Amino acid sequence: MGICKVCHQSLGFFKREHKCCFCGGIVCHDCVVKFHLEHGAKATAFEYSAHEGAKTYMGWSNPYAYACPNCYKNYEKKVQTMIQNEGMIGKENVRLYSDRYLGRLPKYSQEIFIQTEYHRDRSEAENEMKLIAAHLGCRNVIKVRYNKDIREDGNYKYSVFQYQGNGIK
Repeated sequence: MGICKVCHQSLGFFKREHKCCFCGGIVCHDCVVKFHLEHGAKATAFEYSAHEGAKTYMGWSNPYAYACPNCYKNYEKKVQTMIQNEGMIGKENVRLYSDRYLGRLPKYSQEIFIQTEYHRDRSEAENEMKLIAAHLGCRNVIKVRYNKDIREDGNYKYSVFQYQGNGIK
């Protein structure tokens, strides 16, 4: 079948193989690291930061993923950085600047596109935007706009909201 990326043993009927969700490398069952996936705003921030280049996992029904030890170490470092960022900044200190804002913007060197999930309450979508920005280490989000969509559940119609913007560092 294949060869383990870590221990270089051949894989087959007696040695089970797993695919690293970050690099796509083949790893044997003895070397693989199984970890629990995050959900919610933190998971969305992980998609933007810790999972750069990784396959998206939000549609998976299994709450666990597999990674090679090296990729998992890098993932853990990014997770710790995000937790520190959120602790230092806090979502209450993140400022949102509308896409129609004509005033002075803070100076920045990097933009990160941020998009929230759809929420029934507009303030929940706004809070998620601030939380994602805090996790990514952004104190300000520029070019913020929201999308409104109408959903149906039987004969009941309701509005849902999604925020988009560029977090700046």
